[in-house]
Amino acid sequence: MLKFEVIVDWDKCRASKVCVNLCPTYVFSLRKIHWKNSEKTVSVVVNPNNCIGCMGCVSLCPSNAITVKPKNLEIVRVIKQSKAITEFFS
Repeated sequence: MLKFEVIVDWDKCRASKVCVNLCPTYVFSLRKIHWKNSEKTVSVVVNPNNCIGCMGCVSLCPSNAITVKPKNLEIVRVIKQSKAITEFFS
């Protein structure tokens, strides 16, 4: 079951390889694609089921091209709860 939806905005992606090198579960790969009438190297989600939702790719992408959305309502609840706890102790 897909726990997270991982989206790469190819208009923003600069193929820095940060996500490829950082991801512990090998969600990303760099590929050459045909995009908007030209060839471009971008990060592609090749193993979406592997995403564990660590959000490292989102926070470290230098071009802010990656979005990770929880697909499970329980995951959303846990994330909201952990944000509330973090804010309380900040």
